[in-house]
Amino acid sequence: MLNKGVIGELKMIERATREEWKGFKNCISEECRQLKKDCQQLLKQHCPCLMESDLRKQIHQYQLALRSRKFLSKLNKRIRTEIPSAESTTEYYRARPELGEYTMKKELQRIKYTVWTREGKKLTDSSDIFAYYKETAGENDDLLWRCANQSILGDITMAMVSPDSLIRPQLNAGTCVDEVSMVIDYRCINPHVRVECFLNICIPDSKGQRLSLAGALVMVYFCPSRQEIRAHVTNIFPCHSLTHDEVDRAVAEILDFR
Repeated sequence: MLNKGVIGELKMIERATREEWKGFKNCISEECRQLKKDCQQLLKQHCPCLMESDLRKQIHQYQLALRSRKFLSKLNKRIRTEIPSAESTTEYYRARPELGEYTMKKELQRIKYTVWTREGKKLTDSSDIFAYYKETAGENDDLLWRCANQSILGDITMAMVSPDSLIRPQLNAGTCVDEVSMVIDYRCINPHVRVECFLNICIPDSKGQRLSLAGALVMVYFCPSRQEIRAHVTNIFPCHSLTHDEVDRAVAEILDFR
């Protein structure tokens, strides 16, 4: 058995070891805190530069993509897989009879309409189109009037929004409609609506301006009786590449927005 003196000495060693370990832990913790502080300072100093460089690269790649036929093909494939089915589209407009009146009261004066009557007469005057709408409203083909507005472009627009698609949210990209033309055709057995829209793809800059990157011609065809819907981007028309100053202003706006 150990005598009391040895036991006391062992206890003293144990206490000293504990104190030493406690001090070691405190030292490590302090070093970790300092390292974390140093890392945060480095990130604060260097991340903006890294982010600016990355954003410039993204804008450059964006402009290159808009010039690629392969990109257009990939875009249309994505649209085909993401737009709702004709059945879903039909149900959407069937449940919203008020959209027919919306077309007449809101869109007729700001969209270029062409209506082909069952008799093969072409109508382009808004008053003639409104009169024909009153004649056909309430019939089975009333769905055409309900969808013959900018709502028909909603699904294809959403299908074009993604980090590597036509409308890139990480760069604050957006669209504005330059022109829309709507054709409502009652001449055939299966009446349909066809819309063409020219979109301007742009990103904002720090001066509050919109920097145009490209124009895109979009087409949507919808035939309720055949349960058919088609949508695609017919073509992309790239603008001139942004200048270095314009890219700088766009990057500044993106960073300020974040």
